[in-house]
Amino acid sequence: MQAFLKGGSSGLQKTKDKPTASSSKDTTEKRKHIPWVEKYRPRCVEDVAFQDEVVLVLKKSLSGSDLPNLLFYGPPGTGKTSTILAAARELYGPELFRSRILELNASDERGIDVVRTKVKNFSQLTAVGSRSDGKRCPPFKIVILDEADSMTGAAQVKCLS
Repeated sequence: MQAFLKGGSSGLQKTKDKPTASSSKDTTEKRKHIPWVEKYRPRCVEDVAFQDEVVLVLKKSLSGSDLPNLLFYGPPGTGKTSTILAAARELYGPELFRSRILELNASDERGIDVVRTKVKNFSQLTAVGSRSDGKRCPPFKIVILDEADSMTGAAQVKCLS
């Protein structure tokens, strides 16, 4: 073992059939690397853990394809963003999911100009398309303002109008 750690021979012979370091690197680069958080993020409301009351309310709202204005609050890492993304994925289906959602991190984009431009432009675009599975797709869109408490006062007021 000591010889192996110091770079000496470990007693094993390399064969030409085994992949070299560069070829294994090439196959690794071809694989899609997904962050752990994204890999295990809930895909539907039913997958959301430890939020039974929220899950019940969202299921009831989704069954009627009606989603009221929502404010999720709580400590970091409790699943607020994951929960609304799961609800949106269930509501719109995988094909229309990303085109019907505008997700902004309000701590980065916190001024009134963001509300005036990005949110307004997104909201004015017509929501068209239908789900491939035949389920009804609601005609509204979702704007997610992550960390909305970091927005400027003027931007928060503009969101209300």
